[in-house]
Amino acid sequence: MPEEAPASERFTIRHAETERRDFGNYEYEILDRGNLIARYWHDSRGDDHWLRFVGGTEDVLPSGSMTAFISGGGPTPLSLTDSAKKLLHHHVERGEDAGR
Repeated sequence: MPEEAPASERFTIRHAETERRDFGNYEYEILDRGNLIARYWHDSRGDDHWLRFVGGTEDVLPSGSMTAFISGGGPTPLSLTDSAKKLLHHHVERGEDAGR
């Protein structure tokens, strides 16, 4: 059985291929070893943000703006913060990503 990748390398985020309206929400897909496990959104200001796993579970995110969950963008690659990776690992271990 292959050794499990550390949480820091296991989860990735990418822009969802959806059309965005002016001042609309930004949508992302979160992957666990290349498999879609959740969708993440934030509003145009980055003040409000949401997380929904493919199995339907939603989570209250760390307080603060979207920068508490993701970093990067523009010329810098998108990445998940350490607190985001811990939260994702917790949900996956509980099986809340079921449905993939």
